[in-house]
Amino acid sequence: MSYLSLYRQWRPQTFEDIVGQDHIVRTLKNAIANGRVVHAYMFSGPRGTGKTSTAKVFAKALNCVEGPTVKPCGKCTSCVAVKEGNALDVIEIDAASNRGIDEIRDLRDKVRFTPAQGRYKVYIIDEVHMLTMEAFNALLKTLEEPPSHAIFVLATTEANRVPATILSRCQRFDFNRLNLAQLTKHLTKVADQMGIEYEKDALNLLARKAEGSARDALGLMEQVSALGEKLTPKLISDMLGATEFERLEGIAAAIASSDITGLFPLVTDTLMSGTDPRQLLGEMGEHFMDLMLAKDCPARKDLLHSGEERFDQLKKAAEAFDRARLQEIVSLIGVGLSEIGKAPNTRLALELFLARLVSAGNASQSLSAAMSETVSASHSAAVSRASAHDVTVKAAEKKEVAKTDRKEAVAQAAPVVEKAAEGPQKADVPPFWGQLLDELRLRSIRVEALVRQSKPSFDGTTLILEYPSNWFFHHQKMQEEPNQNLMKEVLKAVTGNEVAYKCVLLGDGDKDKPEKEKPAEEKEKPSRGAAKKTKQVAKPRTEEGGKAEEVGFDEIEIEDEKVKKSVEMAKALFGEVEIKIVED
Repeated sequence: MSYLSLYRQWRPQTFEDIVGQDHIVRTLKNAIANGRVVHAYMFSGPRGTGKTSTAKVFAKALNCVEGPTVKPCGKCTSCVAVKEGNALDVIEIDAASNRGIDEIRDLRDKVRFTPAQGRYKVYIIDEVHMLTMEAFNALLKTLEEPPSHAIFVLATTEANRVPATILSRCQRFDFNRLNLAQLTKHLTKVADQMGIEYEKDALNLLARKAEGSARDALGLMEQVSALGEKLTPKLISDMLGATEFERLEGIAAAIASSDITGLFPLVTDTLMSGTDPRQLLGEMGEHFMDLMLAKDCPARKDLLHSGEERFDQLKKAAEAFDRARLQEIVSLIGVGLSEIGKAPNTRLALELFLARLVSAGNASQSLSAAMSETVSASHSAAVSRASAHDVTVKAAEKKEVAKTDRKEAVAQAAPVVEKAAEGPQKADVPPFWGQLLDELRLRSIRVEALVRQSKPSFDGTTLILEYPSNWFFHHQKMQEEPNQNLMKEVLKAVTGNEVAYKCVLLGDGDKDKPEKEKPAEEKEKPSRGAAKKTKQVAKPRTEEGGKAEEVGFDEIEIEDEKVKKSVEMAKALFGEVEIKIVED
């Protein structure tokens, strides 16, 4: 088969061809130039970042006829053999399929033989983390003290799965993901030399879809270019399911204005074009992160997922959101990604999530309006207190007013002053109460259950959770530091502001009500029960001689006439007896 894939055609052949790994290239070139090449290297990093390609360039530089050199000629027998993959002294082993102890024993036996053509025998073990523990143990001694002509290059995408005893015997190099600018520049270079027509936005979209992998980016471009058409964002979106920047911009604008009628048609069209719901939500997360970065970090355009050239558009679009709202959206999208991943119907889960996201924006606006009204009410109350104080001072200065008149004036002014001093009235249910419970349910079902059973009130700055006086468990749990920290985080995420909260215990029934709520007549008039309890037992008094002295019923403080008559009748029938008055 004569045709080679783009990523194979464009595999780096020199150190200068390696993209995005300058720190590694510089170190290896200096080691070669100074004669400080060690016997074992560990190349770790994500897929498609150049680990195996760098290992082959390194082997080529060591065995070149003109070498060891940092600029292999590419024409000698050794360089050509490495390029074509049939070099006798460069042994590439796939550890995923040769992972047992027998393969490592064979390697250990053959490593003693001298190179067939070049200076070094270079062993490139790809996906080394797939070796068994027994194979790693068999490799230890050879890796620690190999022959002078042997060099090992271990490549892996999961360095955490490689035993520490292996890592400690290697020089480790971590390969980075390529950023958007590096990938776009590389794709532009390849497209120009391959004669592929393109729009710049299309290459940006391909680079974003590749997620930092040069191999994936070249593979995607090859797939789309097979149509023989000019590469456009729409073409890439239709073929690969990637969402265009303009469509993400429209979705963000609809969320900013809480426009349900504009939001869901855009989302439906995007999903019908082949985009996975989870992928769409992830791209929305990147877009809103770009909006937040454009708003808060204008000096770091290189951090944008959409590319530096989109900065002006993003900064203008970010004006529709305040900082707290953007932080709230990004936080909710993070929660939504985990929810959608577990949902049986991902599309429905996405639509429900977006509806909740829009309602959260409406709740935040309502909260801001409510807090503004509360501040106004507090200002009005302060003015009322000042006015009442002035009236009291002027009344005190009028010495000619009679004492009775002053008492009447104070009695009339007292309710006004007391009402003004109370300040703004607490709302029965805060406007954000439902959203608060939803967010708590996502983070901690236990805390949500405790909060739901409370009686909430909100005065504009503090959320108060009231429990009956005997609900000690609920009160104690809500006072624990982890629960307090969670409540503060959720309140900030829901309201966008620093909202304090406290948890209080109250009595049951009328015992919880302040005395001032009862009419004055009730306070002054003693109840029947109180009268009965003042003196419930009447007994005969005994003198020193031992004779009983009769106690008159007028001495017993009984105000109920019916009870008095009953006691007199009992005395008439039974004589001098002990009388107990028991409240029924």
